[in-house]
Amino acid sequence: MADDRTPMPTLIRVDEGVYRVGDTTFTAAPFERFASTPDHFCIVKPPLLVERYVRLIEQLRPRRIVELGICKGGSTALLAALTRPDGLLAVELDDDRIAALDTFLARQNLERSVTAAYGIDQSNAARLGSLVDETLGRAPLDLVVDDASHDLDFTRASFNVLFPLLRPGGLFIIEDWSWAHTVYEAARPDAVPLTALVFEAVLAVPYRPGLIDDVLVNREWAVIRRGPEPIDPGPFDISQCYGERGRALVTPLASGTSPDPTPAERRRR
Repeated sequence: MADDRTPMPTLIRVDEGVYRVGDTTFTAAPFERFASTPDHFCIVKPPLLVERYVRLIEQLRPRRIVELGICKGGSTALLAALTRPDGLLAVELDDDRIAALDTFLARQNLERSVTAAYGIDQSNAARLGSLVDETLGRAPLDLVVDDASHDLDFTRASFNVLFPLLRPGGLFIIEDWSWAHTVYEAARPDAVPLTALVFEAVLAVPYRPGLIDDVLVNREWAVIRRGPEPIDPGPFDISQCYGERGRALVTPLASGTSPDPTPAERRRR
């Protein structure tokens, strides 16, 4: 973590959903998306969530970060600008690089500490794990942000890889966990709700004391805090971290059958 005496770069609120860090503008545009430029980034999040991230970063002061889902590049650029991290790995399923992000990182002298990797499937556990080793080394992570597929199986796969890599007190954030309980449900009628993974994390709190300290949930995100319990080397599986009574609650929710989305469908989410 950063020295608490190190000042965090200042974020200035210019207007509703419009912010500046230095000479770079960031606009929260979850619906009216636009192509980012090196001087003006689109963040595909509501303003309230952007401001929550700013407060969280002020408190956590993360130095080693993994972000799943780059989209327009705005959230990666903002994370990099505010944290000036020792290491930030951002991965994206789409193969097309965000040129604005590359230019921004070069201008900010962040290209050595921030890696944007494209064409990466978040459910490919081996590839994701090796990327973390290659770019961030073996020191524990402070923060993981998952704003990628919002698919239960794919999100669980990357959770199982990355959650054990967090330091005690580190945070794993699952964005848009609640899509199945909002108007977006109609767009994915056959998909299993991501809610199941949030339930699994909650069930692990009492069943595996020390594994997860707490789970904070609101409409936009679920914030899962890593506890002090060591995790044995080898594959980790959150579905094995709660008992049979918990399984009886989760299984009906998570056992629905839905066709695997195509890569094109996943990019649209």
